[in-house]
Amino acid sequence: MPAQGHPDSAVNVTDNPGATNSADAHASTRIPPARRAKLLLLDLAAKTCRYLEPPPDDVINMAESDPKTSQLFHEQYFPTSIFYTDLAESAALNLELVRHIYAWKSEDPEGIVRSNFKQAGSWHSQLDMHEKPQFSALTDQIIKAAVEVFSGMNYDMDFAPVIDNMWANINPRYGYNRSHSHPDTLWSGVYYIQAPENCGRISFNDPRSQAQVYTPRMGANANTDSSSWSEVYYGPIPGRLILFPGWLVHEVEPNLSTLEGDAGNRISVSFNIYQSSTRSG
Repeated sequence: MPAQGHPDSAVNVTDNPGATNSADAHASTRIPPARRAKLLLLDLAAKTCRYLEPPPDDVINMAESDPKTSQLFHEQYFPTSIFYTDLAESAALNLELVRHIYAWKSEDPEGIVRSNFKQAGSWHSQLDMHEKPQFSALTDQIIKAAVEVFSGMNYDMDFAPVIDNMWANINPRYGYNRSHSHPDTLWSGVYYIQAPENCGRISFNDPRSQAQVYTPRMGANANTDSSSWSEVYYGPIPGRLILFPGWLVHEVEPNLSTLEGDAGNRISVSFNIYQSSTRSG
Protein backbone atom coordinates (compact mmCIF):
# COMPACT_ATOMS: atom_id res chain seq x y z
CA MET A 1 0.00 0.00 0.00
CA PRO A 2 1.80 3.18 -1.11
CA ALA A 3 0.31 5.54 1.43
CA GLN A 4 -1.21 5.28 4.88
CA GLY A 5 -3.98 7.54 6.11
CA HIS A 6 -6.03 8.46 9.13
CA PRO A 7 -9.86 8.47 8.80
CA ASP A 8 -10.67 11.49 10.93
CA SER A 9 -11.77 14.13 8.42
CA ALA A 10 -15.14 15.05 6.98
CA VAL A 11 -16.44 16.87 3.94
CA ASN A 12 -19.10 19.43 4.73
CA VAL A 13 -20.95 20.68 1.66
CA THR A 14 -23.26 23.67 2.01
CA ASP A 15 -25.62 24.88 -0.71
CA ASN A 16 -26.81 28.47 -0.52
CA PRO A 17 -28.11 30.01 -3.76
CA GLY A 18 -27.93 33.38 -2.00
CA ALA A 19 -31.11 35.13 -3.28
CA THR A 20 -30.87 38.84 -2.47
CA ASN A 21 -34.60 39.72 -2.45
CA SER A 22 -38.01 38.10 -2.33
CA ALA A 23 -38.44 38.28 -6.12
CA ASP A 24 -35.22 36.35 -6.61
CA ALA A 25 -36.27 33.84 -3.99
CA HIS A 26 -39.71 33.43 -5.58
CA ALA A 27 -38.17 33.00 -9.03
CA SER A 28 -35.87 30.30 -7.75
CA THR A 29 -38.80 28.25 -6.50
CA ARG A 30 -40.12 27.96 -10.06
CA ILE A 31 -36.91 26.27 -11.24
CA PRO A 32 -36.90 22.49 -10.74
CA PRO A 33 -34.32 21.42 -8.13
CA ALA A 34 -32.29 19.39 -10.64
CA ARG A 35 -32.13 22.39 -12.96
CA ARG A 36 -31.07 24.68 -10.10
CA ALA A 37 -28.27 22.26 -9.24
CA LYS A 38 -27.03 22.33 -12.82
CA LEU A 39 -27.17 26.13 -12.85
CA LEU A 40 -25.09 26.23 -9.68
CA LEU A 41 -22.56 23.87 -11.24
CA LEU A 42 -22.51 26.05 -14.34
CA ASP A 43 -21.84 29.13 -12.21
CA LEU A 44 -19.01 27.29 -10.46
CA ALA A 45 -17.59 25.98 -13.73
CA ALA A 46 -17.59 29.47 -15.24
CA LYS A 47 -14.80 30.36 -12.85
CA THR A 48 -12.58 27.78 -14.56
CA CYS A 49 -13.94 28.43 -18.08
CA ARG A 50 -15.16 24.87 -18.36
CA TYR A 51 -18.55 23.18 -17.93
CA LEU A 52 -18.41 19.50 -17.16
CA GLU A 53 -21.07 17.10 -16.02
CA PRO A 54 -19.04 13.99 -15.20
CA PRO A 55 -20.73 10.67 -14.52
CA PRO A 56 -21.37 9.93 -10.86
CA ASP A 57 -18.67 8.05 -9.00
CA ASP A 58 -21.24 5.84 -7.33
CA VAL A 59 -24.91 5.10 -7.81
CA ILE A 60 -26.95 3.81 -4.88
CA ASN A 61 -30.23 2.10 -5.70
CA MET A 62 -32.62 3.37 -3.06
CA ALA A 63 -35.74 1.82 -4.58
CA GLU A 64 -34.94 -1.48 -2.88
CA SER A 65 -35.63 0.08 0.52
CA ASP A 66 -38.16 2.74 -0.49
CA PRO A 67 -40.24 2.38 -3.68
CA LYS A 68 -40.88 6.16 -3.69
CA THR A 69 -37.22 6.88 -4.38
CA SER A 70 -34.93 5.77 -7.16
CA GLN A 71 -31.21 6.51 -7.09
CA LEU A 72 -28.79 8.57 -5.02
CA PHE A 73 -25.84 9.83 -7.05
CA HIS A 74 -22.43 10.29 -5.48
CA GLU A 75 -19.97 12.70 -7.15
CA GLN A 76 -16.58 13.92 -5.96
CA TYR A 77 -14.86 17.19 -6.86
CA PHE A 78 -11.64 19.07 -6.09
CA PRO A 79 -9.30 16.07 -5.82
CA THR A 80 -5.77 16.26 -4.43
CA SER A 81 -3.46 14.26 -6.69
CA ILE A 82 -0.15 12.68 -5.67
CA PHE A 83 1.96 10.76 -8.18
CA TYR A 84 4.89 8.43 -7.51
CA THR A 85 7.17 6.12 -9.45
CA ASP A 86 10.11 3.86 -8.64
CA LEU A 87 12.98 4.52 -11.03
CA ALA A 88 14.40 1.47 -12.77
CA GLU A 89 18.03 0.60 -11.99
CA SER A 90 18.23 3.39 -9.43
CA ALA A 91 20.96 1.78 -7.30
CA ALA A 92 23.80 2.83 -9.60
CA LEU A 93 22.30 6.29 -10.02
CA ASN A 94 22.00 6.71 -6.26
CA LEU A 95 25.64 5.78 -5.65
CA GLU A 96 26.71 8.54 -8.02
CA LEU A 97 24.30 11.01 -6.47
CA VAL A 98 25.59 10.31 -2.96
CA ARG A 99 29.16 10.91 -4.09
CA HIS A 100 28.36 14.19 -5.81
CA ILE A 101 26.13 15.47 -3.00
CA TYR A 102 28.78 14.92 -0.32
CA ALA A 103 31.34 16.64 -2.56
CA TRP A 104 28.94 19.57 -2.87
CA LYS A 105 28.47 19.66 0.90
CA SER A 106 32.24 19.75 1.46
CA GLU A 107 32.42 22.81 -0.83
CA ASP A 108 29.50 24.53 0.91
CA PRO A 109 29.19 23.05 4.42
CA GLU A 110 26.79 25.74 5.64
CA GLY A 111 24.25 25.34 2.85
CA ILE A 112 21.03 27.28 3.44
CA VAL A 113 18.17 27.06 5.93
CA ARG A 114 14.60 26.54 4.79
CA SER A 115 12.33 23.96 6.45
CA ASN A 116 15.32 21.89 7.60
CA PHE A 117 16.27 21.65 11.29
CA LYS A 118 19.86 22.85 11.14
CA GLN A 119 20.43 22.43 14.89
CA ALA A 120 20.30 18.67 14.33
CA GLY A 121 22.89 18.94 11.59
CA SER A 122 20.49 18.85 8.64
CA TRP A 123 22.03 20.20 5.44
CA HIS A 124 20.09 21.92 2.67
CA SER A 125 22.03 22.71 -0.51
CA GLN A 126 21.73 25.75 -2.72
CA LEU A 127 18.80 25.73 -5.15
CA ASP A 128 20.66 25.31 -8.45
CA MET A 129 21.13 21.53 -8.43
CA HIS A 130 19.30 21.15 -11.76
CA GLU A 131 21.91 23.37 -13.43
CA LYS A 132 24.86 21.18 -12.42
CA PRO A 133 25.86 18.58 -15.06
CA GLN A 134 26.72 15.89 -12.50
CA PHE A 135 23.03 15.69 -11.59
CA SER A 136 21.64 15.69 -15.14
CA ALA A 137 20.65 12.00 -15.07
CA LEU A 138 18.24 12.65 -12.20
CA THR A 139 17.05 15.92 -13.71
CA ASP A 140 16.11 14.08 -16.91
CA GLN A 141 14.11 11.49 -14.95
CA ILE A 142 12.23 14.21 -13.07
CA ILE A 143 11.26 15.95 -16.31
CA LYS A 144 10.08 12.65 -17.82
CA ALA A 145 7.85 12.04 -14.80
CA ALA A 146 6.58 15.63 -14.88
CA VAL A 147 5.58 15.22 -18.53
CA GLU A 148 3.46 12.22 -17.54
CA VAL A 149 1.89 14.20 -14.70
CA PHE A 150 1.06 17.11 -17.01
CA SER A 151 -0.47 14.69 -19.50
CA GLY A 152 -2.46 12.90 -16.79
CA MET A 153 -3.79 16.24 -15.53
CA ASN A 154 -4.87 17.22 -19.08
CA TYR A 155 -2.58 20.25 -19.22
CA ASP A 156 -1.79 21.83 -22.58
CA MET A 157 1.29 19.83 -23.55
CA ASP A 158 2.54 22.62 -25.80
CA PHE A 159 3.63 24.31 -22.55
CA ALA A 160 6.26 22.02 -21.10
CA PRO A 161 7.23 21.39 -17.46
CA VAL A 162 10.32 23.30 -16.35
CA ILE A 163 12.35 22.81 -13.17
CA ASP A 164 12.42 26.11 -11.31
CA ASN A 165 14.75 25.03 -8.51
CA MET A 166 16.16 21.81 -7.11
CA TRP A 167 18.21 21.00 -4.02
CA ALA A 168 19.73 18.19 -1.97
CA ASN A 169 18.85 17.34 1.64
CA ILE A 170 20.95 15.44 4.16
CA ASN A 171 19.14 14.69 7.40
CA PRO A 172 21.17 12.90 10.10
CA ARG A 173 19.69 11.43 13.26
CA TYR A 174 16.89 13.65 14.62
CA GLY A 175 16.92 15.79 11.49
CA TYR A 176 13.51 16.68 10.07
CA ASN A 177 11.62 19.19 7.93
CA ARG A 178 8.94 21.39 9.46
CA SER A 179 5.41 21.64 8.07
CA HIS A 180 5.40 23.83 4.97
CA SER A 181 4.22 24.25 1.39
CA HIS A 182 6.02 25.50 -1.72
CA PRO A 183 4.46 28.81 -2.82
CA ASP A 184 4.53 30.12 -6.37
CA THR A 185 5.01 26.72 -7.99
CA LEU A 186 2.76 24.27 -9.79
CA TRP A 187 4.22 20.90 -8.75
CA SER A 188 6.82 19.91 -6.20
CA GLY A 189 8.51 16.63 -5.53
CA VAL A 190 11.06 14.55 -3.69
CA TYR A 191 13.41 11.78 -4.77
CA TYR A 192 14.89 9.40 -2.18
CA ILE A 193 18.54 8.42 -2.54
CA GLN A 194 19.38 6.91 0.85
CA ALA A 195 16.74 5.91 3.38
CA PRO A 196 17.75 3.70 6.31
CA GLU A 197 15.08 2.10 8.45
CA ASN A 198 13.10 4.53 10.65
CA CYS A 199 14.59 7.59 8.96
CA GLY A 200 11.24 9.44 8.77
CA ARG A 201 8.22 9.48 6.49
CA ILE A 202 6.83 12.37 4.50
CA SER A 203 3.25 13.28 5.40
CA PHE A 204 0.62 15.32 3.57
CA ASN A 205 -2.33 17.05 5.25
CA ASP A 206 -5.87 17.50 3.95
CA PRO A 207 -5.84 20.98 2.35
CA ARG A 208 -9.56 21.55 2.97
CA SER A 209 -9.41 23.46 6.23
CA GLN A 210 -13.20 23.66 6.56
CA ALA A 211 -13.39 19.87 6.40
CA GLN A 212 -11.95 19.82 9.92
CA VAL A 213 -14.76 21.93 11.40
CA TYR A 214 -16.88 18.87 12.07
CA THR A 215 -15.53 15.34 11.82
CA PRO A 216 -17.84 12.31 11.92
CA ARG A 217 -17.36 9.00 13.66
CA MET A 218 -16.22 6.66 10.91
CA GLY A 219 -17.21 3.06 10.24
CA ALA A 220 -15.12 -0.08 10.21
CA ASN A 221 -14.05 0.31 6.56
CA ALA A 222 -12.79 3.89 6.91
CA ASN A 223 -9.13 2.87 6.95
CA THR A 224 -9.43 1.60 3.37
CA ASP A 225 -11.40 4.60 2.09
CA SER A 226 -8.86 7.31 1.22
CA SER A 227 -11.59 9.94 0.88
CA SER A 228 -12.03 9.86 4.67
CA TRP A 229 -8.38 10.43 5.55
CA SER A 230 -7.08 13.73 6.94
CA GLU A 231 -3.42 12.92 6.34
CA VAL A 232 -1.36 10.39 4.43
CA TYR A 233 2.18 9.10 4.92
CA TYR A 234 4.69 7.85 2.35
CA GLY A 235 7.64 5.86 3.60
CA PRO A 236 11.03 6.79 2.09
CA ILE A 237 12.22 4.19 -0.41
CA PRO A 238 15.50 4.63 -2.30
CA GLY A 239 14.73 5.20 -5.97
CA ARG A 240 11.20 6.47 -5.33
CA LEU A 241 10.11 9.76 -6.93
CA ILE A 242 7.00 11.50 -5.54
CA LEU A 243 5.29 14.50 -7.15
CA PHE A 244 2.60 16.58 -5.44
CA PRO A 245 0.95 20.02 -5.82
CA GLY A 246 3.18 22.80 -4.56
CA TRP A 247 0.36 24.17 -2.40
CA LEU A 248 -0.06 20.88 -0.50
CA VAL A 249 1.16 21.22 3.10
CA HIS A 250 3.65 18.52 4.07
CA GLU A 251 6.37 17.71 6.57
CA VAL A 252 9.04 15.07 7.17
CA GLU A 253 9.33 13.14 10.42
CA PRO A 254 12.56 13.10 12.46
CA ASN A 255 15.21 10.63 11.39
CA LEU A 256 15.29 7.97 14.11
CA SER A 257 17.71 5.62 12.40
CA THR A 258 20.08 3.82 14.77
CA LEU A 259 22.83 3.44 12.17
CA GLU A 260 26.02 5.30 12.97
CA GLY A 261 27.74 7.88 10.80
CA ASP A 262 26.77 8.70 7.23
CA ALA A 263 24.98 5.35 6.87
CA GLY A 264 22.23 6.70 9.11
CA ASN A 265 21.58 9.81 7.04
CA ARG A 266 18.40 10.30 5.04
CA ILE A 267 19.45 11.74 1.69
CA SER A 268 16.90 13.13 -0.74
CA VAL A 269 16.45 15.64 -3.52
CA SER A 270 13.56 18.12 -3.67
CA PHE A 271 12.40 20.29 -6.54
CA ASN A 272 9.74 22.68 -7.85
CA ILE A 273 8.24 22.63 -11.33
CA TYR A 274 6.29 25.25 -13.25
CA GLN A 275 4.60 25.26 -16.63
CA SER A 276 6.50 27.08 -19.36
CA SER A 277 4.89 30.37 -20.35
CA THR A 278 5.98 29.96 -23.98
CA ARG A 279 4.79 27.34 -26.43
CA SER A 280 7.38 24.64 -27.10
CA GLY A 281 8.63 23.95 -30.60
